[in-house]
Amino acid sequence: MFRLKRAIFLFVGIFLFFGFRSQAQDPSFSQYFASPLSLNPALTGTFDGRFRASSIYRDQWRSALEKPITTFSTGLDLRMPVRIRGKLTKDAFSLGLLFLTDRMSAVDYTSTQINLSAAYHKALSFRHHRFLTLGFQFGIIQRSINYQDLFFTDQFNGINGYTDLSAENLPPNNIAFPDFSWGVNYSSQSNRGFASFLGFAMQHFTQPQINFFSTDPVETNNTISRLPLRYVAHINFRLPLSSHIAFQPRAMASLQDPHFQADAGGSFRFLLSNTSGTALHLGASARAVRDHKNLVLLDGLIGFFGIEYSQVLFGFSYDLNIGDFKSPASFARRNAFEISVAYLGNYQNDLILCPKF
Repeated sequence: MFRLKRAIFLFVGIFLFFGFRSQAQDPSFSQYFASPLSLNPALTGTFDGRFRASSIYRDQWRSALEKPITTFSTGLDLRMPVRIRGKLTKDAFSLGLLFLTDRMSAVDYTSTQINLSAAYHKALSFRHHRFLTLGFQFGIIQRSINYQDLFFTDQFNGINGYTDLSAENLPPNNIAFPDFSWGVNYSSQSNRGFASFLGFAMQHFTQPQINFFSTDPVETNNTISRLPLRYVAHINFRLPLSSHIAFQPRAMASLQDPHFQADAGGSFRFLLSNTSGTALHLGASARAVRDHKNLVLLDGLIGFFGIEYSQVLFGFSYDLNIGDFKSPASFARRNAFEISVAYLGNYQNDLILCPKF
């Protein structure tokens, strides 16, 4: 009971600390643990198995826009045991590959990235599952925009449309730049099923140039666009309530320049069959962001549902935008949904050492 109280206190404390210090400009998911490689490089290989494949799709503002904003991520990571002087240790080394694309279809603006990650899991105890992990990630980000979908005032023909040629001097519509991130993660699991995960990541720590125009300071009036640093903190627990029910509270906060986002909530896992590994996941969370007045406000409520069968987990979540409640005419126009699937290969233990949902 003392361990449970201490875990809940730590969970609330970290959320409050990061929640009021840290919406991010980067693509983000409500099911952030369904895309671990985009959350923290140190989560590469943080599971009890040999490999993991995961994908998630986010569809946003479908009712408000002619074409919705969509985000898709898929990743594969491998966990390999480490031998020292020919002897097998509890340490592990992991490699991961992540593909992520984010598209604003209204102007056909697309951001695509491919990342390679590596992590080393140092065992802190021989008898217990406690690991301290350090991870690094390198990738290439490509951004493009389709000028054919943009219209300027000098294109108006004076009668019925924008059919004239524009005199705008537009830059190349495609840029690419390298990106680096790093992170740490602590994971612990007891024989009784209690598990905890605490992580921190610093993304874009080289702050790469993201200007479609020239990067020469003279040509850009001494202003150079850079991708701001993004700081991410996350925490997750697995608290067994009985032999068939577990509660998993979690929180995540990110800070990127002036943009802040924090999510907090949890889910219940109901084990339906030990033989087939069938389980049901039900949960909810709340999201807070910082607005243009520098106030932290409740932005959305998220409900999620998952089905777990053997080594596969299917998830679905739906975001309710709180701002829509103030304007009934726009209710449900700015909401979003996500669909995720994950597969864990060479599953080794009934108690997975990873935050599954």
